[in-house]
Amino acid sequence: MGSLVQRLITGAILAAVVLGALLLLPPLAANLLVAVFLLLAAWEWSAFVTPGRNGPRFAYTALLGAALLVLATVALPADGLRALLLAGLAWWAVAFVWILRFPTPVPTAVVALAGALTLLPAYAGFRALLSLPAVPGAVPGAALAILVLGIVWGADIGAYFVGRRIGRTRLAPAVSPGKTWEGVGGGVLA
Repeated sequence: MGSLVQRLITGAILAAVVLGALLLLPPLAANLLVAVFLLLAAWEWSAFVTPGRNGPRFAYTALLGAALLVLATVALPADGLRALLLAGLAWWAVAFVWILRFPTPVPTAVVALAGALTLLPAYAGFRALLSLPAVPGAVPGAALAILVLGIVWGADIGAYFVGRRIGRTRLAPAVSPGKTWEGVGGGVLA
C-alpha cells in the first residue's frame, strides 16, 4: 500500500505543477516546461539505447535536446508539423506490429530513432496546441493540451486500478507481464 500512496502523492504533485504551468504561465514558459519533461523522458529512453553507459546516454539526450530546441525556436510550417506528426503516428503503427512479433532483436539505431519519433512529435503537438490563439468562443490551446493529458492520465489510472483489482487475462506476457485485458477495458472506460 505504501507504494500506491507514494505513486498517488507523486502523481498529484506532478499534475498540479503541469496543470498550473499550462494554465498560469505564458505559452513560451509552458513550452519550456514541456520541453524539460521531454528532455527527462529522453534521458530515460537513452537507457534503452545504451544501457549502463552514461557517456552515450548524455550524448543521446543532448542530441534530442538540440532537436527540441530547434522545434521550440523555429516556426514550423503547417506542412512540416503535419509531416512530423504523421511520422510519429507511422512509428506507433510500426511499433504495434513489432510488439505483436515480440521478441525480436532491435538494432540500437532503431531504438534511438524510435525515441526521436516518440518524443519529438509529442513536443511539436503540444507546442502547436499551446500556441493556438485565444479566440473568443473557442477553446484555448492550454485547455486542449490539458484535455489531451487528462485522456492519457485517465486511461492510465483506469487501466492500473481495474487491472490490479480484477485483471486476470494477460495482455502480452512476454512484453509486459503485469498488463491485462481487463486493465485495457478499464483504461478505455476511464
